[in-house]
Amino acid sequence: MATMYHEEDADLSIIQGRKVAIIGYGSQGHAHALNLRDSGVDVRVGLKEGSPSRAKAEGEGLRVTSVAEAVKEANVIMILAPDHLQRHIYAESILPNLEKGDALFFGHGFNIRFGYIKPSADVDVCMVAPKGPGHLVRREYFECLHELKLIVDLMYEGGIAKQRWSVSDTAEFGDYVSGPRVIDPHVKENMKAVLADIQSGAFAKRFVDDLESGAKEFTALRAKGEAHPIETVGRELRKMFSWMKNTNKDDYKEGSAARG
Repeated sequence: MATMYHEEDADLSIIQGRKVAIIGYGSQGHAHALNLRDSGVDVRVGLKEGSPSRAKAEGEGLRVTSVAEAVKEANVIMILAPDHLQRHIYAESILPNLEKGDALFFGHGFNIRFGYIKPSADVDVCMVAPKGPGHLVRREYFECLHELKLIVDLMYEGGIAKQRWSVSDTAEFGDYVSGPRVIDPHVKENMKAVLADIQSGAFAKRFVDDLESGAKEFTALRAKGEAHPIETVGRELRKMFSWMKNTNKDDYKEGSAARG
């Protein structure tokens, strides 16, 4: 069983006693840096010379240094540069300045999992991976079903392009090369078959016949859907949404029972 921690379980004094370096100031970097700063943590941002992100970070009141200087100063180093650049930044500016007992944090396991970065045994390696696009980490994080809202919100604000802009280069590349493997020509053919059933009246007949004979299929399908693990997990997760404490998050169930 996994141990679940809540906001009230967090001991901020642990991180407030550390010096933190945020390496990178993109989608995730800016959110981590500002959230930590707002929580009273000693934060500095490490950026390469000439980085266009320097003005943005300084504009938020953050101190910006070179990556090497940030690592020298800090004992917690959060690496949030793009995945494909991390190994180069690590070799050139992070590794030479690490000290025994430092902690390397990552927002994504890519470079550790696939061996592009291999830290020595005398530093700790941890992952803090918010489940959501970086530009929404300053608002709230969801998981699985509930992350869908964050994705759709970004599309509503700025189209698919903004959604892709708000995720890592790794995730964006995965979108381009993996999406067509899921949504392929078969999906279009299946949708045509569904449309044909609607146009021919086959769907209407199946629906009306089932309802008039006691709705056995409809009731069974509804029960199957409500028993899906995503619903079970969702009910527990919504209890943790502090912004929804004063609402009945699952009042639809009463209506569902009444309809049945």
